[in-house]
Amino acid sequence: MPWKETNVMKEREKFVRAWQMGRYRKIMLCLDDLAQIQAETLIIVGERDPLIPLSTVVDMYDTIPQCALWVMPKATHITASNTWRAPAFAEEISRFLR
Repeated sequence: MPWKETNVMKEREKFVRAWQMGRYRKIMLCLDDLAQIQAETLIIVGERDPLIPLSTVVDMYDTIPQCALWVMPKATHITASNTWRAPAFAEEISRFLR
């Protein structure tokens, strides 16, 4: 198994353990909360995100008024702007802000 996949699996395991211990529950929002967002919103998600199912992200997109969604092809949960995807990431942010 390639290093990157192994690293993602380890990060997912740490997140799941933290979730089970209650560390993230306080900051998670329900769809009713998201429906109250009035600002234009851009959701960026990796197509291969191991932590958040795409169906959940689509529910968020459907719920938030004035929401845009960009699914980054072949990306995982970490879609940092300092990767080889940086130019596409910057372009999408710029396009949203116009």
